[in-house]
Amino acid sequence: MRIGICDDDKGVREKIESYCREYEKINGCSFQYSSYESGEEVLLQAKEGKEDIDLLFLDIEMKGIDGIEVMKQIKNLSFVWRIVFVSSHEESVFDVFSIKTLGFVRKPFSYEDIAKWLQEAYKKYKEKVVVEFNMNGEKKLVAAEDIIYLSGEKNYTTVVTTKERFIVYGNLKAWEEKMRKINIIRVHKSFLVSLMHIKGIKDSISLLNQTDLIPIGRKYKEQCKQLYTNYLFQAMKEGSPF
Repeated sequence: MRIGICDDDKGVREKIESYCREYEKINGCSFQYSSYESGEEVLLQAKEGKEDIDLLFLDIEMKGIDGIEVMKQIKNLSFVWRIVFVSSHEESVFDVFSIKTLGFVRKPFSYEDIAKWLQEAYKKYKEKVVVEFNMNGEKKLVAAEDIIYLSGEKNYTTVVTTKERFIVYGNLKAWEEKMRKINIIRVHKSFLVSLMHIKGIKDSISLLNQTDLIPIGRKYKEQCKQLYTNYLFQAMKEGSPF
């Protein structure tokens, strides 16, 4: 797992890395590290597409491009998998919501503060689920959490992910069976949606970081709302409020 640390204070960067290395020794694991002293450096790295970051400790208050703006610019990219925001101001927690946000650490922080989110990220990192699609005889592997929704028409299904959309053979019912255990649910006779990517449910379903609105069938509406509520409650219970 590669850890990125972005803070315009060198002392803070060094302290976070030292706590991460202490976690490695205690738990017998091994991480790689990338250090950034500005938001601009993170965005440049994202643009160049080198050394993807699995967990980014990201300072909110920085000169130039701050942490919130960095998050906005990378939220639809695969460059960073999860973000833990770091800030002196607790009220900033309300500004850091995104599909990539794992948690929030308040300065000054302790080893336990950093270790808590390392443990959560490492656990999720090892449990990453991949879905296999067959496209014209070739296998295509997609991380389950990158799948936003699927729409079906007869024997073909359109898969929409955080990176692309593509069409695969197979009706929606068949894909529903394959994805039953990864929080992707039926919301309409023609749509399956990932609970992880839902922003809100009203007369239709709005999605995080997407302009698409997904119709919701009358017979699915109450069940969908309940499943979404249960999903949010479980996420909070596990210590990952986002």
